[in-house]
Amino acid sequence: MTGTDLIDPDGTGTGIGEEQELRVLLRQATPHLAEPEDRIERILARADRARRRRRAAGLGAGLTGGLLAAALAAAPAIAPAPSGTGALGAAGTSSPSASTAAPSPTPAPEGPDPVGPLGTAISFRTVADMVVNVPKGWLTQENTWTGPEVSIGTLANQPIAEPTACADKKTLCLPVGQLRGGGAVVTFRLVKEPSRIKAYAEQSVPAQVTATGKECTAVGGTTELVGYRTVASGPSPTLIELTACLREPTGAEVEQVQQVLESIRSMDRTSTDPQGPTG
Repeated sequence: MTGTDLIDPDGTGTGIGEEQELRVLLRQATPHLAEPEDRIERILARADRARRRRRAAGLGAGLTGGLLAAALAAAPAIAPAPSGTGALGAAGTSSPSASTAAPSPTPAPEGPDPVGPLGTAISFRTVADMVVNVPKGWLTQENTWTGPEVSIGTLANQPIAEPTACADKKTLCLPVGQLRGGGAVVTFRLVKEPSRIKAYAEQSVPAQVTATGKECTAVGGTTELVGYRTVASGPSPTLIELTACLREPTGAEVEQVQQVLESIRSMDRTSTDPQGPTG
């Protein structure tokens, strides 16, 4: 006797059909659970913790290496031989005694961390003093259809449309078509409003969740982040606003946006010139 015989003992197929109908009814009766309201805030918090762990790990490794080097430099050139007979060994050949603990390795960050270092540094012609690093594999484009107070340039982790797609736009345009799951598109603009410059100049806080704008919603975005960085200080600071539109982001996409924001800086004229957008 088989499983089919138990479901349909008469061999008419009626039992199988009823079972399929029952499965459909059970699926329809199962309530759809909405995403927690604080999902993005929790992702941002995890991304911030991951960033802090990486920094702590780097600092710990540096301190361990420095202490080890200092200990080796301070060790006597002549030490008892390992045999314990009292003979003198050659300088630098002694091994630490059993009571000497080796430096503890720096603990690895908890959990997987798929976000690696950023890639190439680029600049945009409309704001030549601004430099930003692009995540590896992301695409870039200079936005030439409008002024820098509306949009300077675009970064995205999926294909970007030709600039002509936004040629008739005088407001923010996201040239990416529809965002796929995990898709992200980042734009920059030059802040001109004195009140915003006063509020955000010299600010270095992470990007924050904001209400999803109509431009982001139009391309399938579900989350919007905004952050600010100053690229020129003084009486008239140059303030850049980063806006990121994401669709169903994971912690990795949010962390990459935070990395991009932190990489915005003023160009160092003594270093190699950054590349332009690759398109």
